[in-house]
Amino acid sequence: MKKFEFLEHTADVKIRVYGEDLKELFLNAVLAMAGVQKSKVKSKKVKAASLPAGRQGKKLKVTAVDKESLLINFLSQILAESYINFSVYFDARILKLSETEIEAEIYGEKVESFDEEIKAVTYHNVKILKKNGIWETVVVFDI
Repeated sequence: MKKFEFLEHTADVKIRVYGEDLKELFLNAVLAMAGVQKSKVKSKKVKAASLPAGRQGKKLKVTAVDKESLLINFLSQILAESYINFSVYFDARILKLSETEIEAEIYGEKVESFDEEIKAVTYHNVKILKKNGIWETVVVFDI
């Protein structure tokens, strides 16, 4: 199963994200956003206890009214951390996940520049659905 795919959009970046469960959907959305920020970024599964030099780990706790808002708020928080720390976060370890709350450790590395600067993660037509046993959603990044 593919993790995500780019869809056509006239002005922004539109991505369809997939997951076998809600957790994997969120993780693949993190990877998709990192891929927009830095096209050569790939998930490099790391553990906080063994972060190599130059890698960054950060704990986040985000809440929302529903799973769609939670995904957008989570990605928005990661985007903010990206600009604060000039890093691309390409992986996460989800510690707790419900439809209204997520606790996660995000992992990334410093970059000198972003390939694409994302202004915002939008709520435009976001809907998380389960189709034929696979979770999916579309996320639009304002660039």
